[in-house]
Amino acid sequence: MKIGCDTGRVDGRRLVIMRHAAALPHAHTDAERPLTPKGQTVAAQAGEYLRSIGVVPDLVLVSPARRCTETWEHVRRSLQPLNGTAEVVDPRIYASSPETLLEVLRSVPADAGTVLLIGHNPAIAYVASVLADADGPLEIMQEMLNGLLPGALAVYETGLAWAELDMLGARAMHFHDGSTT
Repeated sequence: MKIGCDTGRVDGRRLVIMRHAAALPHAHTDAERPLTPKGQTVAAQAGEYLRSIGVVPDLVLVSPARRCTETWEHVRRSLQPLNGTAEVVDPRIYASSPETLLEVLRSVPADAGTVLLIGHNPAIAYVASVLADADGPLEIMQEMLNGLLPGALAVYETGLAWAELDMLGARAMHFHDGSTT
């Protein structure tokens, strides 16, 4: 399911919060778990969805876990961002708390207009739900109550500086539930 609202040009900042796509349940270590074939497809469709709504990140923050870096790789291939997209593999995102994820977001350079954060549950879903103020589309708020399934993403707009981002500090504008079409 894809839900969104068309607001035209964005003057503030945009944030995409995404849970990694489906991964194999076992590997030598948790961090080494690769995406399943379905996870690869879902991640590619997420990139197509972002492209269809005109959301291309300036900065991508991704957990070092293989399932997250592979999610970004498949999103990137279908999204086809410009060469100016910076990619940062940040170890703070792996096995993080919601507070740590907010710290990661607050450390984003001020000139970044659109940021994509790819991480893990439960922290990524919690941050996705607490960032949203009550002014976004009701359908998106209802979908986010179910959490973020593998490959799901939410797109937010905020007028706040990254350093000031906090709970209820952004408006949810689009939601992609990670299901295959």
